Amino acid sequence: MKPDARSRARILTATLACALGGAGFAQAQYAPAAPAPAQAAPAPALPPAAFYSQRLQASFDMVPYGGGMAARLRAWPSATSPLRQSQIQLEPGDTITALDDYPFSGPAMFESHHSQTKVTFINVRTNQLEARWVYLPPPGPGPGPGPGPGPGPFVLGVVGGPVQVNVGGFYQIGLRITQVTPGSAAAVAGLQPGMTILTAGGYATSDIGALRAAIAQSGGTLTMTVRDASQQYTYTYTAYMGGGGAAYSAAPVAPQP
Repeated sequence: MKPDARSRARILTATLACALGGAGFAQAQYAPAAPAPAQAAPAPALPPAAFYSQRLQASFDMVPYGGGMAARLRAWPSATSPLRQSQIQLEPGDTITALDDYPFSGPAMFESHHSQTKVTFINVRTNQLEARWVYLPPPGPGPGPGPGPGPGPFVLGVVGGPVQVNVGGFYQIGLRITQVTPGSAAAVAGLQPGMTILTAGGYATSDIGALRAAIAQSGGTLTMTVRDASQQYTYTYTAYMGGGGAAYSAAPVAPQP
């Protein structure tokens, strides 16, 4: 018996529904997956920038520190490097962060600091921040032998040797006076054995040669910062070696324990 028109309509609707349902299932089952978003390859790690300081006779890496940079020693400094002075003895891995309390700003900074200089660094063995005083030679030609601008040669009249002194908790090299010539400019100024000359004419006096060089460039008038014999206070003395007597200022520059 042939189906009537109503039955044929129901069969056609069911057939179409099955066909559409099957097509939809097949599409969902075999649709290609969306490609994963591309990821940027990680940037290669850049080695630290190395530089060599002829003045300090040492090689460094510039490494990040705080919001700026610092200088980390790559190897042992030369045996004659200022960084091998007995009071500091920097070694590979030690990182200089500041000079005279100014944050490290780049290799040129080593050329702008001289004489008695405060070096702040991270000790590689303890990972602690430390500070030491060292003598850095002046950039370029420093004071040398020979007469200064005024008549000469000039004579101060002291004998002494280098010594390490504690100034405000930091050690630095000064010239301990062992003898003062009677009637000399030093004697008239008030210098006495046992005192320690820290600077003369703006230059650190780490040995008698440095003092002679400062005298030669003084023009006959030499201003000195001097630690008293008790090693408790620092005073300013001015010696006049070109005639006219001598002057002495007893006002402490910076009394320190």
